[in-house]
Amino acid sequence: MVSREVAAHQCAALRRRPAVRPAGVNAHIPTSPTRPSAPTVLVLASGKGGTGVSLVSALLGLAVAEEGWRVLLVDGTDGFGALHHMLGVVPRRPLSDLRGGRTEVDELLTPVTDTLALLPGGGAEQGPPLTDGERQLVFHRVADAYGGYDLVVVDAGSRLDAVLAACTGGVTRLLVVATEDRLSLAASHALLAAAEERLPGLPVEIVVNRATARESIAVHDRLAASVERVLGRAVRLAGAIPDDRCLEGGLGAGMTVQDAAAGSPAAAAARAAGLQLLTDARMPSPRDAAGALALTT
Repeated sequence: MVSREVAAHQCAALRRRPAVRPAGVNAHIPTSPTRPSAPTVLVLASGKGGTGVSLVSALLGLAVAEEGWRVLLVDGTDGFGALHHMLGVVPRRPLSDLRGGRTEVDELLTPVTDTLALLPGGGAEQGPPLTDGERQLVFHRVADAYGGYDLVVVDAGSRLDAVLAACTGGVTRLLVVATEDRLSLAASHALLAAAEERLPGLPVEIVVNRATARESIAVHDRLAASVERVLGRAVRLAGAIPDDRCLEGGLGAGMTVQDAAAGSPAAAAARAAGLQLLTDARMPSPRDAAGALALTT
């Protein structure tokens, strides 16, 4: 049951929230000189489950789409994943239908809003899971659709083979979602090591979930020090998503992310992160982003 505080917050936020009507995936959006010539493709992943990769992916995609940018959310997991549940849409067909070349990517695209589309995940429930080779070929096909969007956000989950397969086809950055607990930090280090071995030179940044700006800097400093010592490379901090009890309460009560995130500090932080990653070509310093993206200290 949702507490009165959570319910009051969500009701007030929903009254302030403008209506968002679903539309076709290919709804026309006027071009603008500020639109990037090539899409920004972000792969979000973690070294272990439970860090909130799917929620951060959904918040990031929704927030940027609400600003008028064309956004594609890709669920890169073997199962149907969590994104369609969070967004309140029914998947057309699963990602695994792309194997064998008999299905076009456009047949899978599921509209969420005028500016946001979802490519649902997996389909392992309906047949054998993708092999490593099939998964790589599927993501090469998915990458062909990226050119129609300003921002692509891939929820790659925490399985290493899925993360590495998602990091193909012109990926801009790998964003490792971590929390401040020790297991998450150790798993994040292992993921970064594997990415460096298989995809040397791929830009990698850290998003610290459920953390204030000050906490995220501490988490980054601990992780970055070990990565630099062992792997000999720097890892930047993309920002922090604050813990948001009202958002979690709304989702737990069955609200969609669109509704639960209305007035949410976490959603506001995701919006700032997405717009910076989308429009700012320069790589921020490890601590530049934290103060700008986290709304609590």
